[in-house]
Amino acid sequence: RRNDRPGQVAEREHRKVIYGNHPYGREVQGEMETLDRITREDLIAFHKTYFRPNSVIMGVAGDFKTAEIIPMLQSALAKWTRAPVDFPKVAPVKPDLRKSVNYVFKDITQSHVHIGHLGIERTNPDFFPVMVMNFILGGGSFTSRIESKVRSDEGLAYSVYSYFDAPRDLGLFTAVCETKLESTARAITLMLDEIRRMRETPVSDDELKLAIDSITNRFIFRFTDTASIVSQMVDIEYQDLPATYLDTYVDKVKAVTKADVQRVAQKYLHPDESALLVVGNKDKFDKPLDSFGPVNVITLPEPAKPKASASPK
Repeated sequence: RRNDRPGQVAEREHRKVIYGNHPYGREVQGEMETLDRITREDLIAFHKTYFRPNSVIMGVAGDFKTAEIIPMLQSALAKWTRAPVDFPKVAPVKPDLRKSVNYVFKDITQSHVHIGHLGIERTNPDFFPVMVMNFILGGGSFTSRIESKVRSDEGLAYSVYSYFDAPRDLGLFTAVCETKLESTARAITLMLDEIRRMRETPVSDDELKLAIDSITNRFIFRFTDTASIVSQMVDIEYQDLPATYLDTYVDKVKAVTKADVQRVAQKYLHPDESALLVVGNKDKFDKPLDSFGPVNVITLPEPAKPKASASPK
């Protein structure tokens, strides 16, 4: 069933194309052929090896007094013993930018288009300018340049947007579009044009103001429930962000200038060195996909069937 949803196929295969053999390109939930080999003993050994108090970040939020909750937690976890944890060493992501055109056949009525490349890590000092820049480019819903052009002006897509994923190592910049098969090439061209324009054309005062106002106004909604609050605090610790991160968040967004936006657009957007991936039926595209470059055809493997359970005796 993992191949039934074209949007998930596009995201998964696009990530593999960009990351190659790096672990970031793998499926978090694994592959059927490897999952089938995992035993109960493997799970017990994994838990015993890696789930230790010195390798876990715990967050607690709610209606309690800190002086009371800490002794309770210490008592509840007293038998959980520390031990050295030797996590597998993961090589850093190599900052390679390689243009490629990739195609996955699915007999569907809409193409799923992904355009992107390596982006930034979470601790990058340009994180806030990049966030503002992407809001203007494709993260600001109907107000963004990509959506205004592809959806509002041309009427080619209902869903079109861009985002920067920023984990601990280099994440991805991705622009996404769902469009009719017959407008696939046109939509790709417009998306690439808008990414180039983001690099070349300074943003207006109105674009910058709208982006900053929207991002800062949304900030308060990150604290509407205890689950959101505690997850953010744990994430700050995990990402090695400063303890003042949330306190300075709004000020850092407001400090972004038009010059900052164009600077990071030129530094972190690479439309001519992007990996393009399209899921759909190329026979119905408005232009051949190879008009964007040599095409790498990706054949989706048939998922391995799980082994039948043993019959009860």
